[in-house]
Amino acid sequence: MNVLTLGLLIAIGIIFWILQKSVLNLLTIFCFFWTLIVTLASLRLFDMMSYSDQPFIIVIIGALCTMIGYCIHFIVHMQQDNLGNALSSEEQSYDVKYNEAAIRIISIICIVFYTYELFRVIQLLRAGTSYYIVRRMYQGYDDASFFTSSLEGYISSYVAVPAAYILSSYIIISLFKKKKNHLSFNLAIIGELFYLIVSGSRFILIQFLLGAVYLFFFLGNRLSRKQKKWIVRVTVLVIASTFLLSSLRENRVNGHTDSWGTLRSLYSYFSVSVPLLDHWSQYVDQIGVRTYGLAFFRVPLSILSLLVLHPMHIDIPALTQTIGYINLTDTFVQVFPGHTYNAFATMFYYFYLDFGYLGVCTGSLAWGWMCAKYYRLSRIEASDKNLAFLLLIIQVMYKTMVRWEFTSPSFFVAFFASYLLFRKSKSENDSEITFRRL
Repeated sequence: MNVLTLGLLIAIGIIFWILQKSVLNLLTIFCFFWTLIVTLASLRLFDMMSYSDQPFIIVIIGALCTMIGYCIHFIVHMQQDNLGNALSSEEQSYDVKYNEAAIRIISIICIVFYTYELFRVIQLLRAGTSYYIVRRMYQGYDDASFFTSSLEGYISSYVAVPAAYILSSYIIISLFKKKKNHLSFNLAIIGELFYLIVSGSRFILIQFLLGAVYLFFFLGNRLSRKQKKWIVRVTVLVIASTFLLSSLRENRVNGHTDSWGTLRSLYSYFSVSVPLLDHWSQYVDQIGVRTYGLAFFRVPLSILSLLVLHPMHIDIPALTQTIGYINLTDTFVQVFPGHTYNAFATMFYYFYLDFGYLGVCTGSLAWGWMCAKYYRLSRIEASDKNLAFLLLIIQVMYKTMVRWEFTSPSFFVAFFASYLLFRKSKSENDSEITFRRL
């Protein structure tokens, strides 16, 4: 079954590479990314736990339906716009850019909140708590809570972390501009650095790296030699920062310092998704659970419950149970002898939790449609807005090996709040616009 899965993923990736004349189309990247994951898992190195054919069946259904959703979007919009057609004169006279005032406000929020949290980190470190434990407390894995109140936790999830996600996209896009707003850019970097120190998150660094590399090739023919040199330097700096942060976090497994080394750690990082998908999908089958769309719409329903229903003392028991089944994936599972892993249940688990194989089908259709939409818009017009959403979708794609990113309150808020961060500005001449139609 793994050979069939790999053959299908590679075939879809190559076909759409040829059809869209670019290896950068999101369907090809998605298929090649999952080809890597399935290939590594199929090797079963280091005595990896056994698993059934079920995860491969789920991935096959997911890949086919992602392709169908991707095609549907392009077919529907084929007559509306063609990548080969010129933009209308009205569209060419406007450029959709970041609202710099909004970015400064978001940066200040991030700086203020994480400066406050940084003092707590320093206090914990001075009290002898390791950075590894501090990070686990911040993520909610430790018995002791990092936040002093529920309100502080809500501000983190629904305001501060979304602000950090938004600033990440802003910083990446600004790096590719000939002219940038230096005040907004510097504030954004400070806010992002404070978030990074407090959270100890390698994900944000890896997402930054992936986004920068993707835009480097996506917009490469429009970059000056000086810009390319700067992007290469920043990329090297981010890679070095990732390794530094990994060493500070002590990279532990089962409470002991991980002695696997870089190669084994990388292998496990990109392979555990398959056995964990098998483990959790079979678990929900055994207990006979289906959440009927509540997993997919978990965040908007949670916000509704928090802001409207909870003050009225109204609960949604089914939603509470769904959140419990989602949080099950935080439980550590022994994937290799003496090495446990959690979280990497994949995007497909959340779809499967809702309606089984039908949920994988419908969820993947929606995912394919989203990939097509934001890739198409960025190909038509590489404005700040289109590139920002393209970077957010790349973040979702990277996280498909972990979860359906829209079940994260922080990402959900960042994604939809991003629609409010742009303004149309009159373009006096094309030379003032860094990126035009590709």
